Amino acid sequence: MLFFLIYEESLKVTMESRMVAVLDTDVMIPCEISEYSTPELKIAKIAVEWYWKPSSKEAENIVYTIVSGVPKSYRNGARVDESELIKGNAALSLPKIQISEEGIYRCSVTVTPDSNQGTTVVELIAQPSVKLSPRTVELEDGKEKTLSCTVNKFYPLLIEVHWEKKSERDNNEVVPADDICTGVPVKNGDGTFNVTSKLELQPSLQDNGNVYSCVVGHKSFSIRQAFNATLIVTEPPPNFTWLAVILVLLLLGVIPVILYIMYFKKIQPGIFSATANKELKHLEEALVVFWLQGFRPKPLEIVFFLKLQSRNEKLKLCSWNTMTGSNIEHGEDTPLIITGEEEESSDLEKTLKTMFTFDPALQVKQRRTFDVYCNVNIVPDVKHMEEFELILEVRHEAFPDRLSTETISFKVIECTPKVSKFECEPPVPECGKLITLSCLVEDFCPRECDVCWLRGNNEPLDAISNTEEPQLDPGSNLYCKKSRVSFIPQPEDHAVDFIVQINHCKKVIRHSYPLMLKGYPKVTDITCEPNYPKYGTTLSLTCKVTDFFLSNINIQWLDGGIEISKGVDTKGPVKDSNGCLKLSSKLQLIPTALDHNKFIIFSVTYGDLKKPIIRDVYLKLPVHRPEMSEIKATPMQNSESISLETVISNFAPCNIKVTWYEEWEKISEDNPRNIQIGENKLGYFVSKLQFSPKGKDSKKTIRCEVFHQATQDFKETSFVWERKDPKPPTEKPALDPKPPTEEPAQPMKIECVTSNPKAGKQHCEVGEAESIDWPKVIR
Repeated sequence: MLFFLIYEESLKVTMESRMVAVLDTDVMIPCEISEYSTPELKIAKIAVEWYWKPSSKEAENIVYTIVSGVPKSYRNGARVDESELIKGNAALSLPKIQISEEGIYRCSVTVTPDSNQGTTVVELIAQPSVKLSPRTVELEDGKEKTLSCTVNKFYPLLIEVHWEKKSERDNNEVVPADDICTGVPVKNGDGTFNVTSKLELQPSLQDNGNVYSCVVGHKSFSIRQAFNATLIVTEPPPNFTWLAVILVLLLLGVIPVILYIMYFKKIQPGIFSATANKELKHLEEALVVFWLQGFRPKPLEIVFFLKLQSRNEKLKLCSWNTMTGSNIEHGEDTPLIITGEEEESSDLEKTLKTMFTFDPALQVKQRRTFDVYCNVNIVPDVKHMEEFELILEVRHEAFPDRLSTETISFKVIECTPKVSKFECEPPVPECGKLITLSCLVEDFCPRECDVCWLRGNNEPLDAISNTEEPQLDPGSNLYCKKSRVSFIPQPEDHAVDFIVQINHCKKVIRHSYPLMLKGYPKVTDITCEPNYPKYGTTLSLTCKVTDFFLSNINIQWLDGGIEISKGVDTKGPVKDSNGCLKLSSKLQLIPTALDHNKFIIFSVTYGDLKKPIIRDVYLKLPVHRPEMSEIKATPMQNSESISLETVISNFAPCNIKVTWYEEWEKISEDNPRNIQIGENKLGYFVSKLQFSPKGKDSKKTIRCEVFHQATQDFKETSFVWERKDPKPPTEKPALDPKPPTEEPAQPMKIECVTSNPKAGKQHCEVGEAESIDWPKVIR
């Protein structure tokens, strides 16, 4: 995959593509600034802006800015360390990060006059706490028991919970689904989730000693976690007293009491509610489910109220009771505002009621008990209720005060503006002639929305702008407005992005329009063939320049500011069909490990343009883990030292660290820069070490370890040195010094003739009457 970035000058911003943070911890999001021209950055010339955007939304939120040493935080506790910033470290510190802050963080840096930016995707995890109860299950044969596995406070939502059984006869086996009841994950107020899974047990004596495991798998666990419960099944003791007890109870009239308890005693309804999200989107339907379980007797009334944050009174929405069945009584027939006085419904109250619909239903259960289910559909309008409470009052004679209340709080989220019809008039702008840029900002609510125009990233546009008042669309109930700006472009405006910035509900939305002036060159993005470059394979980079008139155009291919001349093939300028000139330039190169993550720049200088037009391409080459040879040991002449060396090869990129150890003690560490390139265009390096054994040493293990930063990979090889026992010295015959006038020595042949095939066996076996030549060995 290729990443295309546009640089101005040489400023570089480096960020991690993705990072994982733990919920409710302090997080540091890295942002490294490099390739600036001074040893330290001057705080007066730096502007750093941090933006955050949820992954599922287009709108960005500004988090923190520091401009010329003046910080401003839009998020409680967010900060950038100024002492680190002048060293090139613009990392953003966020204390106690929450799930709602998950998303894409963008670091925009301006070091006058250059600017650049980078992004990091921040993902959050929360490790669940798991409770299995009971841990030891002891029950009699034929009895039933329920195991409950509660998984709390986990994030993200995706989780796996299943049950396994291990017996003495069989290995682990999955428990049948018929015996398992796993609930729907419930969202907590902090964005985490809870879920409960239950296992019904009705064992026999053969199941004694079985181990049941609740197995939980989640992103925050490196492996699935198992929580065990041991089953102990006992025989029920013989007991005949129950017969006597039954007779006594019958005599005392317990059966009527039991019948009363089972069929006639008043039972309070259990009140439960469920909703997918408590943050509702403007004019998007949401469902809330209420259910009242297991109540007796049948008469029961439910009343729904609405309470707005801006009002202290409750607005009655509807009422329903089990005796009238399907007849829902809406608020029009009763006082709407609970103030003690009956007043007619206002227009606002009528509008609020149209946002809610109710669908209650009654179910008859065993033993004369009843359940009530009610689906509430809400279509919220942020103009009328930004935050509200939906209140359910349940009236039943089993409650101590004959009344119980359930309240759910909601927040309605605004609609983010969309930008469309971004146009330029005239369509082909010319230098020195008035032009107008316009765009339509639509589908937003509430109506408060500011629009400003910028040149480049952050430079305010010195021009006349006109933004209309917001207009309400009756169909969508959303607002729209048009904004335009007029100015006379200059040569330096060619190929510059002109940006419309929209500030809405503390969110910033940006859209850009690249201004291409008539008669000035248009430069395409650099294309790469093949799309996925490989080491040692020819790579072709092509860039085209069109729609220019002057032939005095200068193009350059640059690598780190140094012009590339080898492998460049430029065709043109030639006349195009529209009467303008065009050219095409191709750069062919064979990538090596030194080219990993390198930027190749195509620069166009033309006429009165003050700055060249720049296009660049990021060489996304694959990484290769290093390979190591065995350590080679070579004794050094006239010394007891040993020269050790190992070959490190086939790695890319070339950033490695080589460390030598004697046993476990570090004796050498190096970050080599003189990396060579092998025939396969990958990294090649020979690491050497001079080892001098000490007099008392008899055996040593020497290890060489290589750390490859790009792959975070460690490789090592080792060599075992052992001291050899010295041989006893042998006496050599004394040689008389040769007299100065002695004749030169003549060649001499020593011959051993034998008929014994075993003679000279260490050299070769010979037949009878064969001769053997002995080589001269110099020691």
